[in-house]
Amino acid sequence: MEFFNYVMVLASVIVGLAVAHLLAGVARMVQRPERAKLYWVHMLWIVYIFHTALFWWWWEFGLASIEQWTFELYIFVLYFAVLLYLLCAVLVPSSLGPYADYRAFFFSRRRWLFGLLAVFSVLDFVDSAVKGRAHLMALGWPISSSSWSARFWS
Repeated sequence: MEFFNYVMVLASVIVGLAVAHLLAGVARMVQRPERAKLYWVHMLWIVYIFHTALFWWWWEFGLASIEQWTFELYIFVLYFAVLLYLLCAVLVPSSLGPYADYRAFFFSRRRWLFGLLAVFSVLDFVDSAVKGRAHLMALGWPISSSSWSARFWS
């Protein structure tokens, strides 16, 4: 088995647990809608994180081109997957506990959610850079200064 496959099996299990956590939470919401009022913003974030997890798994296939894996890259990929799980766990509670509805829950967890999303964005940039300069440059830059990108990569 190639090392990429070895790493991605474990990362896929972690991301699979994240998706399962989201789906189980949504199933609880559907099964007992009278328990707590849903909040549309919270539901949009659930849909967004669900798609993020699916797309993450798809885009990580780009790591198959890496010939020489290091322990640091192995840990990076696994922690990236764990971060996705944490996003799902923060977004979808196993129970609402003291909160009256999902709006109150969402606002109580917003700092964690947006903090984890900020970390996720940084790791996503690093992940794209690890896949190679050509991959990162193909994504485009938010600024148009080619001299800045040339200095960054030289």
